[in-house]
Amino acid sequence: MQPEKKNMRNIILMIVGLITGFIIGYLIVNHVLTSPTDFDKQLMNMANEINKLCPVMIDSETILDNVMSIPRNQLVYNYTLVNSLKANIDIDQLNEQRRSLLINSIKTRDDKKIFRKNNVTLSCNFKDKEGVFLFKIVIGPKDYTE
Repeated sequence: MQPEKKNMRNIILMIVGLITGFIIGYLIVNHVLTSPTDFDKQLMNMANEINKLCPVMIDSETILDNVMSIPRNQLVYNYTLVNSLKANIDIDQLNEQRRSLLINSIKTRDDKKIFRKNNVTLSCNFKDKEGVFLFKIVIGPKDYTE
């Protein structure tokens, strides 16, 4: 084989090797970052158990529709306010009231200790009785460890 063709072949092989290496590296890193941890699996199981009971009345105003687990210690709760219409409520006031209640619950209840111990972030979506989105509350470790 001529030296020029041999050099070209080596360059092509090196480029193919680099591209293959980058692809394999990307896939490995992506798998590690998106694979659920043991605690994420525990949250998935918790969400599945809660969902077996849903929809469930939490109080005279609120139904828990369902719960979803998201990687990296996150739970999403979806609620319906069964006696409320968006046009008839003060969303800011209701948001602040619910936020305070949820933070207090996480800080004080024994059954929420697992959230405190594992730095869980909770997202709570609220909609009115007609299914219209009202607001979202996100509560992270900074909110309940103060």
